[in-house]
Amino acid sequence: MPVYFLILKKTLFFIISRIMITLDKTRMIFLTCFSVIIISTVLYLDSSIDRSGLPDISPKLISEISFSKTVDVDKQKIFNIMADVENYSRILPRNIVSVNILEQTQNELLVEETIVEIGITSKLLVKHTLLPYEQHIIEIMDGDAKGTKIIQKFETIGNKTKLSTNAKFTFNGVLIPFRFLPETQLIHSMDSIISNFVIYSNDFNTNSETIVDDLYREILLRPSDPIGLQHYASLLENKEITIDQLRQELLDSEEYALNN
Repeated sequence: MPVYFLILKKTLFFIISRIMITLDKTRMIFLTCFSVIIISTVLYLDSSIDRSGLPDISPKLISEISFSKTVDVDKQKIFNIMADVENYSRILPRNIVSVNILEQTQNELLVEETIVEIGITSKLLVKHTLLPYEQHIIEIMDGDAKGTKIIQKFETIGNKTKLSTNAKFTFNGVLIPFRFLPETQLIHSMDSIISNFVIYSNDFNTNSETIVDDLYREILLRPSDPIGLQHYASLLENKEITIDQLRQELLDSEEYALNN
């Protein structure tokens, strides 16, 4: 009986995690509630059986991760970009829906941020503490991640910057499924977010390139790729296309259709 139960438990967690990646936003809300019920039931039943002598294959609850990444950007520049909270929805269009700064002092911001991850949307009250150019501390004050704290340190390494991140997570409500994500996946997600800040730090050579990249982020929710950037910037500079025409071309693209 215990062996069959463990196999069932592992299968349920796998099925839930796969479906969460593929479902649209409406069904995601139902799945989140359903997954919480299934997970709670499985864990309760698990606690009532004798598992002595059996390998522990139950998912581990993630509460804290630490990792570092060295980026080819000047420390002051990358700090300022990552401290530009008001611009987060442009830098991270797939993750940040909106940002509303409620209070601001010299070193602190209290911000209402609406985020989306794997189809789950959540509104959070976030405090950003900025200690130029050494630390950026992010604390979730309210919402389904209340109690989460992320500390990011900045260190100059030659012409590069080492970013050391320590994150302590608290997930509740619709974010409960994130407690069961593998540590490697959480680190990968946070690493991808840092990479987006690095990409955004790249200086464009012309105003046309800036316009193209802005439209890509606004419509396709991603930075412009080198080929698209060069192609459309050249068309704009040569007046072969207008900004409105470029906007419409992106709206008519197959990529936009697939994402909407």
